[in-house]
Amino acid sequence: MKKIIILSFVALVSIITFNSFRSIKSNPTPPSGYSGAPTQNRTCRNCHNSFSLNTAGGSVIATGLPTGFYVPGQVYDFSITVTNATVMEVWGFEIKAVVAGTSGTALGTFSTTNLNATVSSNELKHNNAVGFHGTSYTYTNLKWTAPAAGSPAVSFYMTGVSGDWDGSESADYVYSNSILSIPIPVSFGDITGKIIENSAVLDWSTFSESNTRNFEVERSIDGRQFDFMDALTAAGNSNSVKHYTYVDSKLPENVPVIYYRLKMVDLDGKFTYSKVVILKPGLPLYISKVYPTVIEKQGVVNITVISSQVQKVLLTVYSVNGIKLHEQEQMLIKGQNDLTVKGFTNAAPGLYLLKINAGNFNDIRKIIVE
Repeated sequence: MKKIIILSFVALVSIITFNSFRSIKSNPTPPSGYSGAPTQNRTCRNCHNSFSLNTAGGSVIATGLPTGFYVPGQVYDFSITVTNATVMEVWGFEIKAVVAGTSGTALGTFSTTNLNATVSSNELKHNNAVGFHGTSYTYTNLKWTAPAAGSPAVSFYMTGVSGDWDGSESADYVYSNSILSIPIPVSFGDITGKIIENSAVLDWSTFSESNTRNFEVERSIDGRQFDFMDALTAAGNSNSVKHYTYVDSKLPENVPVIYYRLKMVDLDGKFTYSKVVILKPGLPLYISKVYPTVIEKQGVVNITVISSQVQKVLLTVYSVNGIKLHEQEQMLIKGQNDLTVKGFTNAAPGLYLLKINAGNFNDIRKIIVE
């Protein structure tokens, strides 16, 4: 009986030791430099080489990373999914962001709150390859922070592995993929326009700018043929909100509708157009500024109103659920009026709507309370 117990104990220890060894063998943090990025030119297939790279039926895909354009300074939440044609047992990945078309200089910053992932040598990869019985696995809670304005295009190189968890590097599948994204020249906040007496006033803001030279204002009376009016110098490179105003004091006569658009020109001559703003002469009120739009509790919002006549204006604060929190009425004089709204004293953090009403004029602005 004693011999049987001893043999059973030895067998149990052997099983635990083997499983621990197999787990360690199958789940290490991968070495750096195997994402497939330039100069490395290596993927996980350098070790897991039983099958060809990107065997049919499988893939590695990043969801949430910018494709086409990225906004400088923005944080992108993304996930990586590794898929295989047949059921596998363990899954891993590695990704790197580099300056496009270079020798592999890292660009932007990776971070994660996923305990099964880690950042090392400017790469994001699995910390302990996850054991999962299935045909795909997704690593979530991954982040990439885009570089500041003025940075170049970025290429993301990634590799994914699906393994059989047999304690060796054989019979595992490896997949690779890449994404190219360039900095968006201008990230627009909003572009608005109003007619005040005999002038058209255009206001626009940008959240970020990258290598932007200027804004060309174009005007049309039919919505098809646009003419150049003027050019305003842009900030060039910026990660903060910038405000611009253009006043067209020479409006065409006897025209019921006027169309405006902006042509955003980069330093390299490339350009894109904004949306078209449609103005109808005769509005009695123009909201020049509403600031700040992000306030702390008990903060105030300032409004600059240009009125074409003496009239009353009603300012009302609503929650997003339509609950009225504050209302105030003020008399406007002809010309510029500077107003202050103090209706956020008891407002909890969140999004609110500020409605501005004067006669037939109505405008709604979004206000965020932090």
